[in-house]
Amino acid sequence: MSSPQITHFGNRQSAALYAAQLCRQVLRKTGRVTPPGKQRPFVVSGGQSVAPVLEHLAREAKQMDGMIIIPADERAVPTDSPQRNESQIKTALPMATLWPLADASGTNWSPTLSDSDTLAWDHAVSLLSMGEDGHIASLFPNLPAVGNEQGQLEITHAPKAPPHRYSWDGAKLGAVAHTVLLVFGRDRCALFDDHKSKQTCADVWPVAHLISGRTALSVVQCA
Repeated sequence: MSSPQITHFGNRQSAALYAAQLCRQVLRKTGRVTPPGKQRPFVVSGGQSVAPVLEHLAREAKQMDGMIIIPADERAVPTDSPQRNESQIKTALPMATLWPLADASGTNWSPTLSDSDTLAWDHAVSLLSMGEDGHIASLFPNLPAVGNEQGQLEITHAPKAPPHRYSWDGAKLGAVAHTVLLVFGRDRCALFDDHKSKQTCADVWPVAHLISGRTALSVVQCA
């Protein structure tokens, strides 16, 4: 079980910069211990909170060059749609190697992920943000969070548009080496602190998948 390391900031610029520095640090650390012949991915969610962190990471072009990035979740819409998380990632980190979660049609798992057994998932790093309802990736409160044997979960009735999405499930997100979780906004910080103190179950509060998993969890808060 992970004991979250929580760092508070007074403004989002400082919080985003710190989160980027933390991502660089843990990516270097996991890179040194990744087994030969394996590749460890950087798992990245979408969202306004994540965007400035990616912009800071882009300034470390050498470290990010060729880095395998996989979206934490994806919307089942065509690849040219601005709603896709991969669009945000490609724009911010063009030097990285993106492995799409959903294929070009936006309605099936990407064929690229058939090679996912080459990924050292237990050496992966993830950058996630918590939504106003406590969701992470596309794991929403009171909805299923268990996927197939590969940890892939299809969501057809998400409470936010678009309702059809693809996501890594709770166990998969909880199995990475290190997660940097952004909790930006006064209400979200209060929600996080309240559920953490109550030890709310993952069915109600998806972040609990991270706390109960194997991932080292660093929480960056900014009200």
